[in-house]
Amino acid sequence: MLFSSGSNFVSNKNNKIQILCLHGKGGDGLNFQKTLEPFEEQLRSAATRKTDDEGIHGVGFEFDYLTAPFPIDDDKSNGMQWWNLAPGARSFNAKNYIGFEKSADLVEEALRRKKYDIVLAHSQGSILMSALIATKLSCWDSIMPLGYILNGCAWPNPFTTDMDKLEKDYESGELRKVLFVIGEADNINPPEGAVKVRDCLDIAGFEVGTCNHAGGHSVPVRNQEALNEMFNWITDLEDDDKVPFAREYVKVKILTST
Repeated sequence: MLFSSGSNFVSNKNNKIQILCLHGKGGDGLNFQKTLEPFEEQLRSAATRKTDDEGIHGVGFEFDYLTAPFPIDDDKSNGMQWWNLAPGARSFNAKNYIGFEKSADLVEEALRRKKYDIVLAHSQGSILMSALIATKLSCWDSIMPLGYILNGCAWPNPFTTDMDKLEKDYESGELRKVLFVIGEADNINPPEGAVKVRDCLDIAGFEVGTCNHAGGHSVPVRNQEALNEMFNWITDLEDDDKVPFAREYVKVKILTST
């Protein structure tokens, strides 16, 4: 099932930054889109300023929001999750992510359906993406994006061996960039977990950056400084000539698993 919403401007469909968004535990694609609306507006406003200041032909982005496959049984809000855990376990200390392969298949299907430039992932979604980088990068190389924004990340504990192997392959992350968004007051996934993943990818050859902010676990959509930093990181991809820079407008799609 595909739900679409967005601008009515005419677009150049071959010239947009494509962003795949992965929500955290307890969310879904539609609600994550609502959460990120200020970020989408920031992109729209900053893109307009860039057009006015530099005389370029507009800037545009297309967001696709994927929904996790597993409902949280005791969650009355109908929240979803990318895997189940044993009682009392957390993703950063669990021995197993129950259902991980089903989520991996969903992400692979999305990546094969469209050539994405960036994955923007939050919390459990960012842990999922970290694990996929460690386990699938070699076999998904042609479909894996060049850029990743990981908010509220933590160590993907069941895949520690894979992360260690990734760290030893110094060219595995060549040409790929990762921005870690870390809240100093994050009490859900403490900052040291994100730092551990960041340092691993750094050693593995990824070009890593960090957006530190004083907030907590949520994507810092109300923090103007953090929003500016994320926008600048995205637009810096243009300067590398590795990502075809987007034009025209912001478009949104909600991808729902069936």
